Amino acid sequence: MMESVLEDLSRTGTVLTKFCCTSRRVEKKLFTIRRETGQIVWARQGPGQVIAVQGTVDVRDIKEVRRNRFSDDFELFPVDARRNEHAQCFVVLYGAEFVLKTLSCAADCEKVAKQWVDAMNYLVKEYASMSYTQRLNRWLRREFHGRNYLMGITIQSLKDIIARMNHKISIQTLTELFQEYESRGEISFEGFVAIYRRISTENMLLDDHPALAAYSVSKNSITSEEFLGFLRMEQGCTDSDRQKEEIAILDQDIKTFRRETDPSVVGDTTISEFLDYLFSSSNSIWDPVNDVIGQDMTQPMTHYWIASSHNTYLTGNQLTDMSSVEAYARCLRMGCRCVELDTWDGPDGEPIIFHGGTLTSKIRFKDVIATIKDHAFVTSEYPVILSIEQHCCVEQQKKMAKYFKDVFGDNISR
Repeated sequence: MMESVLEDLSRTGTVLTKFCCTSRRVEKKLFTIRRETGQIVWARQGPGQVIAVQGTVDVRDIKEVRRNRFSDDFELFPVDARRNEHAQCFVVLYGAEFVLKTLSCAADCEKVAKQWVDAMNYLVKEYASMSYTQRLNRWLRREFHGRNYLMGITIQSLKDIIARMNHKISIQTLTELFQEYESRGEISFEGFVAIYRRISTENMLLDDHPALAAYSVSKNSITSEEFLGFLRMEQGCTDSDRQKEEIAILDQDIKTFRRETDPSVVGDTTISEFLDYLFSSSNSIWDPVNDVIGQDMTQPMTHYWIASSHNTYLTGNQLTDMSSVEAYARCLRMGCRCVELDTWDGPDGEPIIFHGGTLTSKIRFKDVIATIKDHAFVTSEYPVILSIEQHCCVEQQKKMAKYFKDVFGDNISR
């Protein structure tokens, strides 16, 4: 079912209304999914055709998808936003920094909005389960195809990609490599992968690494038996079942990568593929056994180190920057179990939170409490401590107590 939905969203896409507080516009855009590059794409649509791609969001950067119209983008256009029910809207929170970006959209009906939310959540889970080689392939395709999904790239585009890789190579050498694979002034994706392989492994030959060279008789490839010896002698993997599992993972990763990049490559593991394995999560020093908490979690709370946050509401510096309820959501979803609330008397009898005596912006206490309730136990089941720096008068303290009871209910520890 989901595969058919993804196919439709990839092939024809959907026209959605995009709300953006940065450009201060509400516009219709054609949204599609690029499965092979792992991207959500939107474009300006002309009469019977797509004129230009205007933006993308990488699936790997998506942290949360909410089905509502609660975002700064929607708040900037209240009249337009109210034309759509909450169930027709969704907000994508994405980015690699602490402060996330938002993509706010409204669909023509609830069914379409649900399809997009379900599809993006599915793609996020799919990416999390991908092997290193699958993620590498996505990255290569993303770099090669670019925003406008080019099927061939010129020497200048190749130079730009290599520069983003922070790899130093002479223009002459790069030009010579390009000419080996070019056709009519461009190279295909297969040629691009071949050049990437040659560049990324040119200084990583087995002859320069005697410890690794001992596990390859041919010096060009590594057999299953040689890889088994590497696991046993270098990695200290003596469990036969674990050895079989590691070999199966490497074999599957290689087959997947070859199928998606160059199906003509067959045979034993190449040196570049072996090096990919060494740098992948499959070869992580972290033992996955420790993914499951094995410590005694029944001791008094004072017996534990607790992941805590100071001035949780701030998204930047402590003097002039923004306060945001999203900072609480972000911290809690990152595993924080103690957040801080600096409460002050606010207008209309409503307590507020900000860094007192500074120019930081103010947010409503009741909004923060609601956000904490929504995100407190998404990542962790363990208790959340609210560290309150109290500056409110008695009347607003009573208002705070009421919000605690109304919002948290029986979840309050007594």
